[in-house]
Amino acid sequence: MLVTGVTGFVGSAVARRLMEMGISTFGLTRKKLGETPFHLSGIHLKTCLTFGVDELESLLTMVQPDVIVHLAAAGVTAGGNDFDQLMNGNITYTLNLVQAASNAGCKAILHTGSCFEYAAVDERKLAEQDLVHPFSLYGSTKAASVQLAIGLARHLDVDLTVLRLFGVYGDGEVAQRLLPTLIRGLASHQPIDLTDGTQVRDWMYIDDAAQAFCAAVLHLDQLLPYTIYNLCTGIGHSVREVGETLAAEMGRPQSLLRWGTKPNRRGEPAMIVGDPKRFQDATGWRPHFDLKQGIQFCLRRGQNSMTAAA
Repeated sequence: MLVTGVTGFVGSAVARRLMEMGISTFGLTRKKLGETPFHLSGIHLKTCLTFGVDELESLLTMVQPDVIVHLAAAGVTAGGNDFDQLMNGNITYTLNLVQAASNAGCKAILHTGSCFEYAAVDERKLAEQDLVHPFSLYGSTKAASVQLAIGLARHLDVDLTVLRLFGVYGDGEVAQRLLPTLIRGLASHQPIDLTDGTQVRDWMYIDDAAQAFCAAVLHLDQLLPYTIYNLCTGIGHSVREVGETLAAEMGRPQSLLRWGTKPNRRGEPAMIVGDPKRFQDATGWRPHFDLKQGIQFCLRRGQNSMTAAA
């Protein structure tokens, strides 16, 4: 098994879960990490400096993974609008990986798409056959990567399946994302300027996301190649609901959450919630954590990490 983006939030969680299941797992990084980080211990890390076809082919020929789980992406965090980085990280890298996999005889790839590929749809869940019409540059490059990767993989006779990932949260997120920002502000009793919080999103706890990718690996024969599957809970919660749940769990006053003091992002869809039925029917996977449970585990693990560091 090979996981790209292994140092990222979702990639590291997926690689750890695969390893815990007894599956020999290689992780692909773009820079040498020196000493292996504790959270990646047990994972065989391989460095690929350029992500060019030749270098990827050489690495894949050596590792010969049964499945490549492609989780590396550019622009996932806020402010990721550098066009060259998005093109290289989301499109060129993906197509090089498909070409290298074909050359090296690796025949199965799980490629990660994004809910931000979809057109805005209010008041219903997004299904895989819905219109693709991204509102962001990130979503546009992810949509392009999906269509081009499917076309190239079909041409090269590589089985490539797309898992279109919705919102993932939990311990280990980068600092500028919503949940870490809220936790820092509430922990220090500082007021937090926020949008109106009416945006409804499909929130999946990181453990559920990791387990979903593992379910895809274990049930790969049930997933159709060149087909897209939503990876989501199918349940929508507003940003305001997330903030208020977090404040209640931390025992902080709701007044610290200053809703409506920041403008909403221009063009941002009011609702992004997916329909997980196609993936659930194929794999039997179901999310284990509801929003409150996920937030509780996130806070508990964060406190444990700080205690261990001390």
